[in-house]
Amino acid sequence: MAMRLMLLVGAIGATILGLTGCGYVSAGPTATEDRTISGDPSAVLLEGSGTLMVQPGDPALTITAGENTLERISSTTSSEELRLAVDGGFLNSPGPIDYALTVAQLDAVTIDGSGEVTASSVPAESLTVRIEGSGDVLITDVDADQVSVVIEGSGAVRLRGHAEEVQVHIDGAGEFHGEDLIARTGVASIDGAGDITIHASQTLEASISGAGSIRHSGGADVTEEIDGAGEVRPS
Repeated sequence: MAMRLMLLVGAIGATILGLTGCGYVSAGPTATEDRTISGDPSAVLLEGSGTLMVQPGDPALTITAGENTLERISSTTSSEELRLAVDGGFLNSPGPIDYALTVAQLDAVTIDGSGEVTASSVPAESLTVRIEGSGDVLITDVDADQVSVVIEGSGAVRLRGHAEEVQVHIDGAGEFHGEDLIARTGVASIDGAGDITIHASQTLEASISGAGSIRHSGGADVTEEIDGAGEVRPS
């Protein structure tokens, strides 16, 4: 009986070791790869982790990551949106991933996960920023008619530049830093404990359901609606 038990334990251990050794791999040594981009994307979706830098120029993408991670990174374009993600495989951890992207125009940025996006001086007719998770977005030199920001989770968005209208909605504990985004009109709403700083010179509609905070500058006429312990005040 004891012999059978020892053989059984040994077989289970060998199976686990085999699955672990064959199924999971490390990110591997760091390498850089240039990717061909199909079409002329004006939107980008970053899934999971990674750092993305976007600059104006002809469409081009360079990725720096571990060799095993590079093999699993998908960079596909659909309906003018470039999707960047680590697909499939059994990586212990994808490790650091750096994306360098140039596009002629950037109208939308979406993060699904914990990634970071930084962009500067990229033209946009209208700009939409969306975070689902804990990602971070910084965009400078914004020049757009309309800016729309949605944060679901604990992500943070910081925008600098000019816009005619800015709309911000936070569902959760996210943060929007828009004191340096000079706009004429604004709409700001929070469901939860988020924090919004916004600049509007003419009108601002502010609403909070929960314990969030909306701080405003620019001298706009403010209408506010609060349900809970939130506050709307000048910054």
